[in-house]
Amino acid sequence: MKIISQETIKPSSPTPSHLKTHVISLIDNNIPHSPVPFIFFYNNYEDGDINNLKKSLSLCLTQYYPFAGRFLVPNAGQIDCNDEGVAFLEVAHETRLDDFILENENDESIRQLLPDFDKNRSSLIHVQLNHFTGGGVALVVSISHKAARGGSPFKPRFYTSPTSHNDVVELFEPKSTNEETTHEVVKFVLKSFVFPNSKLNDLKKEVLRSMGMGVRNPDLTRVEVLTSLLFKCAIDAATTRSGTDDSQEIALHEVVDKLRKRKMECKYERNVQEIGEKHARLMPMPAKEHVYWSTSFCWFPIYEVDFGWGKPVQFKYVVEEVHVKNFVLVDTPERDGIEATVRLPEEEMMIFQQDKRLLAYVGA
Repeated sequence: MKIISQETIKPSSPTPSHLKTHVISLIDNNIPHSPVPFIFFYNNYEDGDINNLKKSLSLCLTQYYPFAGRFLVPNAGQIDCNDEGVAFLEVAHETRLDDFILENENDESIRQLLPDFDKNRSSLIHVQLNHFTGGGVALVVSISHKAARGGSPFKPRFYTSPTSHNDVVELFEPKSTNEETTHEVVKFVLKSFVFPNSKLNDLKKEVLRSMGMGVRNPDLTRVEVLTSLLFKCAIDAATTRSGTDDSQEIALHEVVDKLRKRKMECKYERNVQEIGEKHARLMPMPAKEHVYWSTSFCWFPIYEVDFGWGKPVQFKYVVEEVHVKNFVLVDTPERDGIEATVRLPEEEMMIFQQDKRLLAYVGA
Protein backbone atom coordinates (compact mmCIF):
# COMPACT_ATOMS: atom_id res chain seq x y z
CA MET A 1 0.00 0.00 0.00
CA LYS A 2 1.33 3.43 -0.98
CA ILE A 3 -0.07 6.77 0.18
CA ILE A 4 -0.57 9.10 -2.80
CA SER A 5 -1.93 12.13 -0.97
CA GLN A 6 -3.62 13.21 2.24
CA GLU A 7 -5.42 16.41 3.14
CA THR A 8 -8.35 17.91 5.02
CA ILE A 9 -11.51 18.82 3.09
CA LYS A 10 -13.45 21.76 4.54
CA PRO A 11 -16.98 23.03 3.80
CA SER A 12 -17.26 25.21 0.70
CA SER A 13 -18.83 27.98 2.78
CA PRO A 14 -18.66 28.77 6.52
CA THR A 15 -21.31 27.53 8.93
CA PRO A 16 -23.55 30.38 10.20
CA SER A 17 -22.83 31.47 13.77
CA HIS A 18 -26.26 30.41 15.06
CA LEU A 19 -25.52 26.82 13.97
CA LYS A 20 -22.13 26.53 15.63
CA THR A 21 -23.26 24.06 18.30
CA HIS A 22 -25.00 20.80 17.41
CA VAL A 23 -26.52 18.82 20.29
CA ILE A 24 -26.62 15.07 19.69
CA SER A 25 -29.36 12.86 21.11
CA LEU A 26 -29.15 11.10 24.45
CA ILE A 27 -29.07 7.79 22.58
CA ASP A 28 -26.15 8.79 20.36
CA ASN A 29 -24.26 10.24 23.32
CA ASN A 30 -24.18 6.75 24.86
CA ILE A 31 -22.45 5.37 21.76
CA PRO A 32 -18.64 5.35 21.47
CA HIS A 33 -16.69 7.58 19.10
CA SER A 34 -15.57 4.70 16.88
CA PRO A 35 -15.47 4.32 13.07
CA VAL A 36 -18.30 2.91 10.94
CA PRO A 37 -16.78 2.24 7.48
CA PHE A 38 -18.86 1.93 4.30
CA ILE A 39 -16.91 0.55 1.31
CA PHE A 40 -18.09 1.06 -2.29
CA PHE A 41 -16.23 -0.67 -5.15
CA TYR A 42 -16.30 0.88 -8.64
CA ASN A 43 -14.68 -0.37 -11.85
CA ASN A 44 -15.29 2.73 -14.02
CA TYR A 45 -13.22 5.28 -12.14
CA GLU A 46 -11.04 7.51 -14.31
CA ASP A 47 -7.98 9.49 -13.25
CA GLY A 48 -8.87 13.14 -12.83
CA ASP A 49 -12.18 12.46 -11.12
CA ILE A 50 -10.53 13.03 -7.75
CA ASN A 51 -10.98 16.81 -7.91
CA ASN A 52 -14.70 16.48 -8.61
CA LEU A 53 -14.99 14.12 -5.67
CA LYS A 54 -13.27 16.57 -3.33
CA LYS A 55 -15.41 19.45 -4.58
CA SER A 56 -18.60 17.44 -4.06
CA LEU A 57 -17.51 16.50 -0.55
CA SER A 58 -16.81 20.14 0.26
CA LEU A 59 -20.28 21.15 -0.97
CA CYS A 60 -21.93 18.35 1.02
CA LEU A 61 -20.21 19.47 4.20
CA THR A 62 -21.94 22.83 3.88
CA GLN A 63 -25.30 21.04 4.10
CA TYR A 64 -24.17 18.47 6.69
CA TYR A 65 -22.00 20.89 8.63
CA PRO A 66 -21.79 18.94 11.95
CA PHE A 67 -19.63 16.31 10.24
CA ALA A 68 -16.98 18.95 9.56
CA GLY A 69 -16.87 19.82 13.26
CA ARG A 70 -15.35 18.28 16.36
CA PHE A 71 -16.67 16.92 19.65
CA LEU A 72 -16.08 19.51 22.38
CA VAL A 73 -15.15 16.74 24.82
CA PRO A 74 -15.73 12.98 24.40
CA ASN A 75 -19.00 12.77 26.37
CA ALA A 76 -20.27 16.34 26.22
CA GLY A 77 -23.13 15.48 23.88
CA GLN A 78 -22.30 18.42 21.62
CA ILE A 79 -20.42 18.97 18.37
CA ASP A 80 -18.55 22.22 17.82
CA CYS A 81 -19.42 23.01 14.18
CA ASN A 82 -16.12 24.79 13.59
CA ASP A 83 -15.60 23.77 9.93
CA GLU A 84 -12.27 22.05 10.63
CA GLY A 85 -13.16 19.55 7.93
CA VAL A 86 -12.78 15.82 7.30
CA ALA A 87 -9.73 13.67 6.64
CA PHE A 88 -9.21 12.65 2.99
CA LEU A 89 -6.61 10.06 1.96
CA GLU A 90 -5.69 8.64 -1.46
CA VAL A 91 -3.93 5.25 -1.53
CA ALA A 92 -2.62 2.83 -4.19
CA HIS A 93 -2.69 -0.98 -3.85
CA GLU A 94 -0.72 -3.56 -5.83
CA THR A 95 -3.69 -5.78 -6.60
CA ARG A 96 -6.49 -5.84 -9.15
CA LEU A 97 -10.05 -4.94 -8.22
CA ASP A 98 -11.57 -8.22 -9.44
CA ASP A 99 -8.95 -10.27 -7.63
CA PHE A 100 -9.47 -8.33 -4.42
CA ILE A 101 -13.25 -8.85 -4.46
CA LEU A 102 -12.82 -12.58 -5.07
CA GLU A 103 -10.22 -13.02 -2.35
CA ASN A 104 -11.50 -10.71 0.38
CA GLU A 105 -12.79 -13.45 2.67
CA ASN A 106 -9.67 -12.77 4.71
CA ASP A 107 -10.63 -10.15 7.26
CA GLU A 108 -7.23 -8.48 7.09
CA SER A 109 -7.47 -7.81 3.34
CA ILE A 110 -10.62 -5.72 3.82
CA ARG A 111 -8.96 -3.74 6.60
CA GLN A 112 -6.18 -2.66 4.23
CA LEU A 113 -8.76 -0.39 2.60
CA LEU A 114 -9.79 1.40 5.80
CA PRO A 115 -8.52 4.78 7.02
CA ASP A 116 -6.41 4.73 10.17
CA PHE A 117 -8.96 6.19 12.56
CA ASP A 118 -6.55 6.34 15.49
CA LYS A 119 -4.18 8.68 13.63
CA ASN A 120 -6.82 11.39 13.48
CA ARG A 121 -9.52 10.66 16.05
CA SER A 122 -10.77 14.24 16.05
CA SER A 123 -12.22 13.99 12.52
CA LEU A 124 -15.85 12.78 12.46
CA ILE A 125 -15.52 11.49 8.90
CA HIS A 126 -12.58 9.83 7.18
CA VAL A 127 -12.65 9.33 3.41
CA GLN A 128 -10.14 7.05 1.70
CA LEU A 129 -9.95 6.46 -2.05
CA ASN A 130 -8.17 3.17 -2.78
CA HIS A 131 -6.77 2.69 -6.30
CA PHE A 132 -6.30 -0.81 -7.72
CA THR A 133 -3.78 -1.92 -10.33
CA GLY A 134 -5.35 -1.86 -13.80
CA GLY A 135 -8.17 0.50 -12.80
CA GLY A 136 -11.06 0.61 -10.41
CA VAL A 137 -11.32 2.01 -6.90
CA ALA A 138 -12.77 1.33 -3.48
CA LEU A 139 -14.17 4.45 -1.87
CA VAL A 140 -14.38 4.21 1.92
CA VAL A 141 -16.50 6.63 3.92
CA SER A 142 -15.88 6.02 7.62
CA ILE A 143 -18.22 7.94 9.93
CA SER A 144 -18.05 8.31 13.69
CA HIS A 145 -20.53 5.92 15.28
CA LYS A 146 -21.33 8.61 17.84
CA ALA A 147 -22.05 11.27 15.21
CA ALA A 148 -24.18 9.06 12.96
CA ARG A 149 -25.08 5.68 14.35
CA GLY A 150 -24.49 3.00 11.69
CA GLY A 151 -24.16 -0.34 13.44
CA SER A 152 -26.38 -2.62 15.46
CA PRO A 153 -25.56 -5.05 18.25
CA PHE A 154 -27.02 -8.55 18.37
CA LYS A 155 -26.26 -10.20 21.68
CA PRO A 156 -28.43 -11.72 20.58
CA ARG A 157 -30.14 -8.35 20.19
CA PHE A 158 -31.23 -6.79 16.94
CA TYR A 159 -31.93 -3.46 15.27
CA THR A 160 -34.02 -3.68 12.12
CA SER A 161 -32.10 -0.89 10.42
CA PRO A 162 -28.94 1.10 11.06
CA THR A 163 -30.85 4.36 11.49
CA SER A 164 -33.81 3.45 13.68
CA HIS A 165 -33.42 4.35 17.34
CA ASN A 166 -36.25 2.55 19.09
CA ASP A 167 -36.18 -1.05 17.95
CA VAL A 168 -33.84 -2.75 20.41
CA VAL A 169 -34.91 -6.35 20.75
CA GLU A 170 -33.71 -8.90 23.28
CA LEU A 171 -33.77 -12.51 22.14
CA PHE A 172 -32.53 -15.65 23.82
CA GLU A 173 -29.53 -15.64 26.13
CA PRO A 174 -27.50 -18.85 25.61
CA LYS A 175 -26.86 -20.96 28.68
CA SER A 176 -23.89 -19.95 30.77
CA THR A 177 -21.04 -22.45 30.72
CA ASN A 178 -19.36 -20.93 33.81
CA GLU A 179 -16.10 -21.00 31.90
CA GLU A 180 -13.45 -18.40 32.54
CA THR A 181 -13.01 -15.85 29.78
CA THR A 182 -9.89 -16.57 27.77
CA HIS A 183 -7.78 -14.04 25.93
CA GLU A 184 -6.44 -16.26 23.18
CA VAL A 185 -5.74 -14.70 19.80
CA VAL A 186 -8.59 -15.69 17.49
CA LYS A 187 -8.42 -15.43 13.71
CA PHE A 188 -11.63 -14.07 12.21
CA VAL A 189 -12.72 -14.64 8.62
CA LEU A 190 -15.37 -13.13 6.36
CA LYS A 191 -17.58 -15.11 4.04
CA SER A 192 -20.51 -13.99 1.90
CA PHE A 193 -23.64 -16.00 1.15
CA VAL A 194 -26.37 -15.03 -1.34
CA PHE A 195 -29.96 -15.97 -0.51
CA PRO A 196 -32.36 -15.63 -3.49
CA ASN A 197 -35.79 -14.17 -2.75
CA SER A 198 -37.42 -17.40 -3.93
CA LYS A 199 -35.62 -19.36 -1.22
CA LEU A 200 -36.24 -16.69 1.40
CA ASN A 201 -39.95 -17.00 0.61
CA ASP A 202 -39.64 -20.75 1.21
CA LEU A 203 -37.95 -20.01 4.54
CA LYS A 204 -40.78 -17.66 5.51
CA LYS A 205 -43.34 -20.35 4.70
CA GLU A 206 -41.46 -22.88 6.81
CA VAL A 207 -41.35 -20.50 9.77
CA LEU A 208 -45.06 -19.66 9.44
CA ARG A 209 -46.00 -23.34 9.34
CA SER A 210 -43.95 -23.95 12.48
CA MET A 211 -45.80 -21.07 14.15
CA GLY A 212 -49.11 -22.66 13.18
CA MET A 213 -49.98 -19.76 10.89
CA GLY A 214 -50.98 -19.61 7.25
CA VAL A 215 -48.27 -19.48 4.61
CA ARG A 216 -49.16 -15.87 3.81
CA ASN A 217 -48.20 -13.17 6.27
CA PRO A 218 -47.16 -9.88 4.68
CA ASP A 219 -45.71 -8.63 7.98
CA LEU A 220 -43.04 -11.33 8.25
CA THR A 221 -39.95 -9.93 6.52
CA ARG A 222 -36.98 -11.47 4.74
CA VAL A 223 -34.64 -9.74 7.18
CA GLU A 224 -36.40 -11.20 10.22
CA VAL A 225 -36.27 -14.80 9.04
CA LEU A 226 -32.77 -14.60 7.55
CA THR A 227 -31.24 -12.91 10.60
CA SER A 228 -32.85 -15.52 12.82
CA LEU A 229 -31.49 -18.31 10.62
CA LEU A 230 -27.97 -16.86 10.63
CA PHE A 231 -28.09 -16.43 14.39
CA LYS A 232 -29.26 -19.98 15.02
CA CYS A 233 -26.67 -21.48 12.67
CA ALA A 234 -23.91 -19.36 14.23
CA ILE A 235 -24.94 -20.48 17.72
CA ASP A 236 -24.99 -24.10 16.49
CA ALA A 237 -21.45 -23.67 15.14
CA ALA A 238 -20.17 -22.04 18.34
CA THR A 239 -21.67 -24.66 20.64
CA THR A 240 -20.50 -27.52 18.42
CA ARG A 241 -16.96 -26.16 18.48
CA SER A 242 -17.03 -25.76 22.26
CA GLY A 243 -18.61 -29.17 22.82
CA THR A 244 -21.72 -27.78 24.57
CA ASP A 245 -24.41 -28.64 22.05
CA ASP A 246 -27.47 -27.11 23.74
CA SER A 247 -28.47 -24.78 20.89
CA GLN A 248 -30.96 -27.28 19.47
CA GLU A 249 -33.31 -26.28 22.29
CA ILE A 250 -33.90 -22.99 20.45
CA ALA A 251 -36.15 -23.58 17.45
CA LEU A 252 -35.92 -21.20 14.50
CA HIS A 253 -39.56 -20.16 14.70
CA GLU A 254 -39.08 -19.37 18.41
CA VAL A 255 -36.25 -16.98 17.56
CA VAL A 256 -38.40 -15.27 14.92
CA ASP A 257 -41.42 -15.11 17.23
CA LYS A 258 -39.46 -13.60 20.11
CA LEU A 259 -37.85 -11.08 17.80
CA ARG A 260 -41.17 -9.91 16.38
CA LYS A 261 -42.86 -9.62 19.78
CA ARG A 262 -40.07 -7.51 21.24
CA LYS A 263 -40.00 -5.33 18.13
CA MET A 264 -43.69 -4.58 18.59
CA GLU A 265 -43.14 -3.69 22.24
CA CYS A 266 -40.25 -1.38 21.38
CA LYS A 267 -42.14 0.21 18.51
CA TYR A 268 -44.35 2.14 20.90
CA GLU A 269 -41.67 3.21 23.35
CA ARG A 270 -41.49 6.98 23.53
CA ASN A 271 -39.44 7.53 26.69
CA VAL A 272 -36.12 8.81 25.35
CA GLN A 273 -34.45 8.38 28.74
CA GLU A 274 -35.31 4.66 28.85
CA ILE A 275 -34.22 4.15 25.25
CA GLY A 276 -30.93 5.91 25.95
CA GLU A 277 -30.32 3.77 29.02
CA LYS A 278 -30.92 0.61 26.98
CA HIS A 279 -28.32 1.71 24.47
CA ALA A 280 -25.90 2.53 27.27
CA ARG A 281 -26.23 -1.02 28.58
CA LEU A 282 -25.77 -2.49 25.10
CA MET A 283 -22.70 -0.62 23.94
CA PRO A 284 -19.99 -1.83 26.40
CA MET A 285 -20.27 -5.27 24.82
CA PRO A 286 -18.34 -7.90 26.78
CA ALA A 287 -16.11 -10.28 24.84
CA LYS A 288 -18.20 -13.38 25.49
CA GLU A 289 -18.71 -16.41 23.28
CA HIS A 290 -22.25 -15.67 22.10
CA VAL A 291 -22.08 -11.98 21.23
CA TYR A 292 -23.22 -11.06 17.72
CA TRP A 293 -23.85 -7.82 15.86
CA SER A 294 -26.31 -7.68 12.98
CA THR A 295 -26.95 -4.84 10.55
CA SER A 296 -29.41 -4.72 7.67
CA PHE A 297 -29.07 -2.33 4.74
CA CYS A 298 -31.92 -3.98 2.85
CA TRP A 299 -34.04 -1.47 0.95
CA PHE A 300 -31.37 1.17 1.41
CA PRO A 301 -30.30 2.51 -2.03
CA ILE A 302 -26.76 1.16 -1.59
CA TYR A 303 -26.32 0.24 -5.25
CA GLU A 304 -27.63 3.61 -6.41
CA VAL A 305 -24.68 5.52 -4.93
CA ASP A 306 -23.14 7.05 -8.05
CA PHE A 307 -20.22 9.49 -7.87
CA GLY A 308 -20.09 9.75 -11.65
CA TRP A 309 -18.55 6.29 -12.04
CA GLY A 310 -21.77 4.34 -12.43
CA LYS A 311 -23.24 2.05 -9.80
CA PRO A 312 -20.95 0.19 -7.40
CA VAL A 313 -20.09 -3.39 -8.31
CA GLN A 314 -19.74 -4.37 -4.66
CA PHE A 315 -20.51 -2.96 -1.22
CA LYS A 316 -19.06 -3.87 2.16
CA TYR A 317 -19.69 -2.67 5.68
CA VAL A 318 -17.09 -3.49 8.31
CA VAL A 319 -17.48 -3.71 12.08
CA GLU A 320 -14.25 -2.25 13.39
CA GLU A 321 -14.22 -4.00 16.77
CA VAL A 322 -11.57 -6.71 16.46
CA HIS A 323 -13.32 -9.51 18.39
CA VAL A 324 -16.89 -9.05 17.16
CA LYS A 325 -18.94 -11.68 15.36
CA ASN A 326 -21.40 -10.11 12.97
CA PHE A 327 -23.81 -10.43 10.06
CA VAL A 328 -24.35 -7.69 7.46
CA LEU A 329 -27.36 -7.97 5.15
CA VAL A 330 -27.52 -6.09 1.84
CA ASP A 331 -29.86 -6.41 -1.12
CA THR A 332 -28.22 -7.90 -4.19
CA PRO A 333 -27.64 -5.33 -6.99
CA GLU A 334 -30.79 -6.51 -8.81
CA ARG A 335 -32.80 -6.76 -5.56
CA ASP A 336 -33.52 -10.42 -6.30
CA GLY A 337 -32.10 -11.61 -3.00
CA ILE A 338 -29.98 -10.75 0.03
CA GLU A 339 -26.22 -11.02 0.35
CA ALA A 340 -25.18 -11.83 3.91
CA THR A 341 -21.57 -11.18 4.86
CA VAL A 342 -20.74 -13.17 7.97
CA ARG A 343 -17.73 -12.62 10.22
CA LEU A 344 -16.86 -15.43 12.62
CA PRO A 345 -13.79 -17.05 14.18
CA GLU A 346 -12.19 -19.34 11.60
CA GLU A 347 -13.00 -22.57 13.46
CA GLU A 348 -16.65 -21.59 13.85
CA MET A 349 -16.89 -20.51 10.21
CA MET A 350 -15.71 -23.94 9.06
CA ILE A 351 -18.71 -25.47 10.86
CA PHE A 352 -21.13 -22.65 9.98
CA GLN A 353 -20.53 -22.80 6.22
CA GLN A 354 -21.32 -26.53 6.16
CA ASP A 355 -24.63 -26.23 8.00
CA LYS A 356 -27.16 -28.05 5.80
CA ARG A 357 -30.06 -25.94 6.99
CA LEU A 358 -28.21 -22.77 6.02
CA LEU A 359 -27.09 -24.14 2.65
CA ALA A 360 -30.66 -25.15 1.80
CA TYR A 361 -31.47 -21.46 1.30
CA VAL A 362 -28.22 -20.33 -0.37
CA GLY A 363 -28.28 -19.72 -4.11
CA ALA A 364 -26.45 -22.03 -6.49
